Amino acid sequence: MRSLVKLLGSLVFAGIISARAEFASIIQIGIDNNSSSEFSRENGVEDSFPGAATVLDDHYYLAGAYPPPIGTLIKDEDLTKYERSLTSSDPRNVIHFNLTSSQATKTGIMRIELDFLWSGTSMNEENDHAENIVAVSINGKSASFTSEIFQNYALVVGEFATAGLDLSAGANTLEIRRIGNTPRSWLAIDQVSVALDPTALSDLDSDGLPFYWERLYQLSDSDPFDALVDLDGDTLTNLAEFKAKTNPRLSDTDGDGLEDQDEMKSDPLDEDSDNDGLLDGEETNSSPVLVDTDGDGASDAWEITTGYEPNNNESTPPKWAGAIGINFRSESRPDEGIWPTTFPNGLIPQPNWNQTELLKSNNSQGNPMRTGDTSQIISPITGVIVDSAGHATTTTVSFRFNGTKTSRANDTTAANLLNGYLSASSDSPAVLEIKNIPPSFITYDVYVYLSAYNLGPVNTLRRDGLFQQSALMRPFGVGGELDFVLYHPTPGPVAPLGNVVRYEGLTGRTVSFESFRTSGNHSGIAGIQIINTSGDADSDGLPDWWEILHHSDVSSNVDPDGDLLNWLEEFEARSDPWKADTDGDGLSDAEEVTAGSNPNKRDTDNDGLSDFDELNHPLRSDPTLADTDSDGVEDARERLNFSDPRDNSFSSLPVPVFVSATEILWEITDLQFINDHGNGVRSYGGGPNRGFIDWKVDNLTAGVASALRMRLFRQNEKIVFYVNSRLQGSFIRNGTNLQYADYQKDLTKALGFVGFGPCDTSDPLTFRFHATRGTNESKDWKVSFSILNQKLGTTVAGHDFIGCEAVPSLIDGSAIWGIGDDPGISKIDFSQGLQLYRSSTPVERLNGLSHCSDADNDGMNDSFERIHGLAPDNPSDALTDDDTDGLSNLLESILGTNPSQADSDNDGFSDSQETAQFTDPNSADSIPPVYQQENIGHSDLNNNGMSDLWEARFGSGNLKPNDDEDGDGLTNKEEAKMGTNPFDPKSNFRVIAENSEMANSINIRFPRLPLKLQRIHSSNDLQSFVRSRPELTIDGDEFNVTFPSSFPSEFFRVSVSDRDLDSDGLSDWEENVFGSNSSAPNSLGRPVSYDKNGDGNPDGTISGDQAVFLERFANRESFATGLAITTPTRTEASRLLLQGSFGPTMGEIENVRKQGIEGWIDDQIDTQPATYHESYIKEIEND
Repeated sequence: MRSLVKLLGSLVFAGIISARAEFASIIQIGIDNNSSSEFSRENGVEDSFPGAATVLDDHYYLAGAYPPPIGTLIKDEDLTKYERSLTSSDPRNVIHFNLTSSQATKTGIMRIELDFLWSGTSMNEENDHAENIVAVSINGKSASFTSEIFQNYALVVGEFATAGLDLSAGANTLEIRRIGNTPRSWLAIDQVSVALDPTALSDLDSDGLPFYWERLYQLSDSDPFDALVDLDGDTLTNLAEFKAKTNPRLSDTDGDGLEDQDEMKSDPLDEDSDNDGLLDGEETNSSPVLVDTDGDGASDAWEITTGYEPNNNESTPPKWAGAIGINFRSESRPDEGIWPTTFPNGLIPQPNWNQTELLKSNNSQGNPMRTGDTSQIISPITGVIVDSAGHATTTTVSFRFNGTKTSRANDTTAANLLNGYLSASSDSPAVLEIKNIPPSFITYDVYVYLSAYNLGPVNTLRRDGLFQQSALMRPFGVGGELDFVLYHPTPGPVAPLGNVVRYEGLTGRTVSFESFRTSGNHSGIAGIQIINTSGDADSDGLPDWWEILHHSDVSSNVDPDGDLLNWLEEFEARSDPWKADTDGDGLSDAEEVTAGSNPNKRDTDNDGLSDFDELNHPLRSDPTLADTDSDGVEDARERLNFSDPRDNSFSSLPVPVFVSATEILWEITDLQFINDHGNGVRSYGGGPNRGFIDWKVDNLTAGVASALRMRLFRQNEKIVFYVNSRLQGSFIRNGTNLQYADYQKDLTKALGFVGFGPCDTSDPLTFRFHATRGTNESKDWKVSFSILNQKLGTTVAGHDFIGCEAVPSLIDGSAIWGIGDDPGISKIDFSQGLQLYRSSTPVERLNGLSHCSDADNDGMNDSFERIHGLAPDNPSDALTDDDTDGLSNLLESILGTNPSQADSDNDGFSDSQETAQFTDPNSADSIPPVYQQENIGHSDLNNNGMSDLWEARFGSGNLKPNDDEDGDGLTNKEEAKMGTNPFDPKSNFRVIAENSEMANSINIRFPRLPLKLQRIHSSNDLQSFVRSRPELTIDGDEFNVTFPSSFPSEFFRVSVSDRDLDSDGLSDWEENVFGSNSSAPNSLGRPVSYDKNGDGNPDGTISGDQAVFLERFANRESFATGLAITTPTRTEASRLLLQGSFGPTMGEIENVRKQGIEGWIDDQIDTQPATYHESYIKEIEND
């Protein structure tokens, strides 16, 4: 892995700009293959100019024309003539290359990349790395560009303006010279790359912005005015951004929380301008350019960490000398794994960490382990270990390691500490020893920080060679938002993750640690921290380290998190005084202290059950004991078997046992089921695969699954009984399985269930299989299956099989029973909505299940009945409706409403109305939609005598009812009644009388109007008409009828009226236009309440079709444009909100309906925030 090293010099650009320029390669020597094998060993001397193009020397020629004696080369010199290393005796390589006139400009940028491999010296047996500095010269000039000091595996990069390079059209030279001062040393070369952009710094429009910069940020080099534009709104013009080297399209270039224009004093390119460990944007109460804003001797970062004011020199934390921290750094990443001395780090925050020099990263196989000691501390004081106050101590450190590794992480404070680590070899541990721990550290804790390159290698850390002081863990130093994770031992087969191991209560002046490489991947010790636990400067009972950790200096009886534990009690529990539930397990710290569990650990006893679960599950267990009842079965396993962890008579689900050679018993007792009918997936019909409760066991010896099986399943809303055995697994009769089912008998009541409700509880049940042998050893078995109600002492269901034959493993007693590959257990499956508890304690007396108490088995819990004056011992009151709201008392108990109050939430809507509309009858804020208008029950909302749907159908909203728009003799109002087109004179209604071919008869013809009621009336005096019921014949679009002439004069008329088959207030003709079903009043939605007089109380209910009609038409201003709708329906509003927002809410649905779809969209664009996270983000930033 290469470290990046920059070239330094007066012509070097401060920032790498390769992404901004369009470079073309001009030199490429070698390839990036981590080897110098394509080159040759150097000749050991510094060859004079100009060298040769045909022999191995310092001079290497690319194709081109050169002065004599070289001349013109048609191809590059062979790579074997390029020297592979820069050595003490042969320190340079010179590359000769040609440029064209278009390349040799003064407006370009040249980029040089020098890729180096290993470096070494023969001064000692280990061939340790040499210190290297590389200088680059162009065309024989003195070395203007030099690198920083580096050791090996480095990529040296520099970019230069060509204006100062004196490039020539023709021959040029590039010299690379190693000027490191380590004697008898070398530096191997992997590749050399040089690229050029000859126009990068040109400025064609003379606006002060170079071409490469305008190209990068999508500006134009032919527009001089774009230099004055502010693209990102930070008040800085593009020209100002270029001069400041900031991004003109990003208002906060360095991402520190301050916009570029706000960093007039701080550095807009450096997120931490004063290098104090705080981002500039975080320093809201301190200066981003001063490490110690108030000059009180305490850094801003330390004051913030300890809860003091960094801008007030009268608010100064005391100097704390109670910690010593040592951080190990690796040469693999020389720029990482370090932080400012003044910045606190560690699980217990402290400043003044002791930083080692860059420790060697490799160790050749077979070589002894590398060693190190105090002399390799380089900061804060070279060769000295200081405490957290910066005071020198006599403490020393020594360590032995197989090279250092790096975790690669560097994006958090923790990641810096975990970056480099002392690695163990596969044979020997890394060893760390601390001596002369200060005497003031009467008692102390040690925190060992472990890290790894990969996630999850296994490591064993051991203190002072004591096996009992070992920590088997999986250290980690990678991952997003990396933080410190304290190791907690677990009994499971998988070592826990962690990166900090704490050893508490130590007193010796020396302590040592060994880090063993337990798995193949590397891990090791990244740092160590010693914390004085005996210091208490203010004598308040709270040690100094604790107050620093929680940045407070308050009275010990204060309770800042409101968890009923004061500071002293939180310290004693080691919980966080600022978090009511430190471990986030659902129990407050105070509850955990009372229970004796660890408030810092979600699962105190490591049994796989959280502390909260153990205390709050109906089958409670002790969160401090993995096996509460000491029966040898851990609580978690008992829970999996639905057993009571406090009752040692329950453990695994039982298997059949051989009572004797002639008797087998398989029995499970105290089964109590709770059925939540609102949660279960109901399955009806179809036989035994419709599961409800299924108890089974395999014969592992015979290899037969479900050898015995007893089931209850749902069949046509019944709970029915089914049993069977499998061939070769247990018993057979007449060569077939044993199988029995009773599909007729409903066992619901016999099992103790009610059949409805959220807490439908069975009586305690026993499932039993019993087999006894007669005189014939194998073929004379009686096999019985039964279910018993323990509460009533009755047999719920059962069946006997006579004359059964046992399989061989039952005859000789060799059968091993189990499930799958696990012997000694059976299995119970049950459907969703069911819960099972195996306990001799009645289920209603189990933890949190008192609401399931139902003495009269009527589906209403006893507490509900007592609260509302019902009789807990009288099941008949479940079906009565005491408040006459249309809901039975049982249904009210399921809904949680008041059975003696018709409107439980007093919102003006009865509980039954709210239930029908799916609103909450227990919340006054949740009410059904109500139509508040007088025009209820008909379709002429504008009261002009014409159906609104007819007006919409023909776009006739502007017509006057008594006019005749098409001149056909029918008024518009009459056409509306007929359903005919008011703009088409041919669309009208005419009754025509004609002579019939039959004697003394007359024919009458009139239009057939679909979906209308048409009736014929006759009269002989025009005074009184009676309805006639002649036989009608259909002739195309007309009705034809023949009447005999019975009177000298006779008159006929045809009446037309609306038909409303479903009585929903919309005629069948209107429903056809509207798209609803004329035979179903609620085809478009549910019935809805209406308020006709506007008093806020519903006056009745309208059909769903009428409700949708009102939604669409109630607020329409005109029908002249057909079916265009001005008020969206709730469904349409919901659909829009699903597509255009985070989803519909009742309030937002009404907003859409009020504003209209287009208006709502305009409002979102014009007035609503672009994101609802904006205010939340601002709160975070302000905090």
